[in-house]
Amino acid sequence: MAKESRCPEALTVYSLRKARGWSQEELGLRMSAEGFEMHQTTVAKLEAGSRPLRLNENEPERKSRRFM
Repeated sequence: MAKESRCPEALTVYSLRKARGWSQEELGLRMSAEGFEMHQTTVAKLEAGSRPLRLNENEPERKSRRFM
């Protein structure tokens, strides 16, 4: 899927992850460590726009901006 056709949330996950130099796997591990079960495949689906980012999964990012 081209970046232009992704939803804004997918671009945000991708952009913020890349800005931190994290792999999809590392982001998944960090989210899982905070209690949000997430695997690399889940991160890939989020970035592709094929899985929505749930509000509770966005909470750590909104509070501290240290995940994404």
